[in-house]
Amino acid sequence: MDHVDLVPPSANEIDLAALPRAVVGGIKRDAVEDVLRRLQWNNARLAAEQRALQARVDELLRERTEQPAAQMSHREVDEVARLALASVQRTARELRESTRLECELMLKKARERVAEYDREHERSEHASRSEVERLDRTVQDLRRDLRSVLDTISAPGPVEARRNGSA
Repeated sequence: MDHVDLVPPSANEIDLAALPRAVVGGIKRDAVEDVLRRLQWNNARLAAEQRALQARVDELLRERTEQPAAQMSHREVDEVARLALASVQRTARELRESTRLECELMLKKARERVAEYDREHERSEHASRSEVERLDRTVQDLRRDLRSVLDTISAPGPVEARRNGSA
């Protein structure tokens, strides 16, 4: 097995800017799913390798415990312990790294969604403000027009002025 193929891509290897963009914001779902499938596949291979190494360590431990304690040298005990420790440490590092990458991706997506919600809120707020201003202008125009009509209706006409003047 080639060790390079077993390691999931690091954050530096995933170039998000190079991933295809969707028509409306964000990265195309297919591209993200492809990256996630690669990560999942690599993690599965790492888990299989870790299980194989753990099985080998268990086998070595079984072989050694079947031998009388006097026949097991300190060197053999150290070798088994070293293999077990190295396997556990490597698995822990890989698990931390893959978890970190997943969390960073989730945070990035969450930040992008928040930014989009903020932009949508600003657009909606601007549209609402514009509509309120338009309605205010319409109300002012209607008030002015109604005053003009009322002034015209309540103003004395020529016939009424003559009646008031001759009376």
